[in-house]
Amino acid sequence: MAEWTYIKKGDKRPLGRVLVAHGWPDAEWKLRAAIFGDGDEPPPNRVDIAIWHPDTSKWCRSGPRLDYIKGVYAWMPLPEPPEQEPRE
Repeated sequence: MAEWTYIKKGDKRPLGRVLVAHGWPDAEWKLRAAIFGDGDEPPPNRVDIAIWHPDTSKWCRSGPRLDYIKGVYAWMPLPEPPEQEPRE
């Protein structure tokens, strides 16, 4: 399996679909922090399949809609799919 590539300013972004790791305080996280008072904890980290959109210089979820992803800090190539066992 490939290693995570941490993003540095000025580095070239990958082409095509990749896995991205991101953590950003979204609205749900902010609401929970306000209600339960755990705003000192960092927002949860997530992993998504995404593409780099060069026209907007933003990461987008891979799918029919281009939902932007904030707080991407690392990426890695998609792993190879598992091989199917032969059917008997």
